[in-house]
Amino acid sequence: MSTKIFLFIGLISFAVLNFILFDNAVAQSGTNTISLPNPLSCQNLGCIFTEIISKLAELAIPIVVIMVLIGGFQIMTAGGNEEKIKQGKSTIWWAVIGYIIILLANGLVLIIESVLKAK
Repeated sequence: MSTKIFLFIGLISFAVLNFILFDNAVAQSGTNTISLPNPLSCQNLGCIFTEIISKLAELAIPIVVIMVLIGGFQIMTAGGNEEKIKQGKSTIWWAVIGYIIILLANGLVLIIESVLKAK
């Protein structure tokens, strides 16, 4: 049953993305070429990595805040249970570590670009 639902969602997603990405029909435009706009406005691989990592960093900020709040809530509702306090601290700890990894990835891309003299 779940594979049928997965297949149905996949087909619907494909159809919707097809209409979004290819809004000009070939029959209407009169040519046989389809052009896709460049959403990143990048021309090289380094720029693509920089854009992806910067978007991940922007996305990670609210996720980190939510995870820290969840960890704090776990600690506050532990009721003296050491295992739940440990779980809350672990949640906060891994959220901070994840955000540090994303920040270091951004720095790593900048270091590689400067070493390779990429623009």
